[in-house]
Order: sequence, then structure tokens, then C-alpha cells
Amino acid sequence: MNRHRRIAVAVGLCTALTMSARGAAGDVPTVDDAFSACRQQFSAKPHHYDSAYCFYQAAVREQRWQEGTEVFDAIVREHPDNYWLPLAYGHMYRERDPGRTEALYRRAADGFRLHGNIEGEIVSRSNLRNFLFHKGRAQDGATELQPV
Repeated sequence: MNRHRRIAVAVGLCTALTMSARGAAGDVPTVDDAFSACRQQFSAKPHHYDSAYCFYQAAVREQRWQEGTEVFDAIVREHPDNYWLPLAYGHMYRERDPGRTEALYRRAADGFRLHGNIEGEIVSRSNLRNFLFHKGRAQDGATELQPV
């Protein structure tokens, strides 16, 4: 009898924990819900561009610009030496804050250069070059690709 009681308590606890993790019907999704798949992808492959870009895609898809910038701010702080993050983060500001986009792209490019990641530097500088070109700064953009 004691054994059956322990099993019933264990089943009850598991059920309660499962329901708690899923949330009750009608709950409003939290900020993390829109980015949870990206967090999982980033956790599995933190040094892949696609993992960082996922956060940008989620913000665009869900139209959650403010939450997206908050998520990027936090994850960039947590991983200051991961230069794929500022590169992807720069996309968030292309139309809204060009100065910030340029600074983030430069941070990524310079960080990749410092750490000898040629692929990352090329991708970052190419994005920076295209960004500057479309802002009417073709000469500035052209010089970005010279180092690589």
C-alpha cells in the first residue's frame, strides 16, 4: 500500500510539473517564447552565424523589435567574444538607427580580425560594405573589403 501511495504521489508531481512548464491555457506568451528555438539553436551551435541570425529572424517574424533588442543586448553581454551576435544584431537597426548598425558591423568585423576568423571578417565586412554603399558611401564601403 505504501508503494502505491508513493507511485501516486510521483505521478501527481510529474503531472503538476508538466502542466506548470506548459502553462495554463490562455497564458500570454512571454518574451522568451518567441526566441526559445533560437536559444536552443544558439546553445547547440553558438559559433555559427545561423544561430545568431535566428534571433533577428524571430524578431522580424513576430514583429517584436523591442523584445528582440532586449534579447540581443542580454546575449551579447553574456557572450562578448562571439562576433556573430553583433553582426546579426546590426541587422535590427539597418533602417531605424544606421549609426548603430555601422558600429555593430564594425565591432563584428574588427573582432573577427583580431581573432583570426577570416570567414567571419569577410561576412561582416561584406555586410558593412553593402550597408555603406546603400547609404551613399560607396568609397567607404569599398575600403572595407581591402583588409581581407
